[in-house]
Amino acid sequence: MKDKLNAEARLGESDLPVIRPERKGFGEIPTLSMVFASIAVAYILIGAILCWRLWPVPPDATYQLTLVDYAPALIVLSSGIGSALLFLALAAGLSYLAQIRSNSEWAAEEIAKIRKRLMRITRDHLLRRPGE
Repeated sequence: MKDKLNAEARLGESDLPVIRPERKGFGEIPTLSMVFASIAVAYILIGAILCWRLWPVPPDATYQLTLVDYAPALIVLSSGIGSALLFLALAAGLSYLAQIRSNSEWAAEEIAKIRKRLMRITRDHLLRRPGE
């Protein structure tokens, strides 16, 4: 009798929570992350184009270019790359937050399933008449 109650009170192997398999690839990417990534690509392209357009050309063969002549082109290129990295970091952060939200929802569902099973087992055990 006691063994029967213990066997019913234990959770079976199928009732134990299953570790969620890791997702392959990116999963769902938030729309705003894709917008930020697109802006980052645009910043890199614009920076490269402006750098190419601002690259100094010596007016004659005797003129020696100095570092100051290259400064505007290099500043535009570095600001484009820096802005792109900022937007890519924002996109990555939003993607991680979306994944955390998805994992939290899955965990909450699994906890609710386990809670229902435990409540059912507890209710059945408490409603049982002595001697059964």
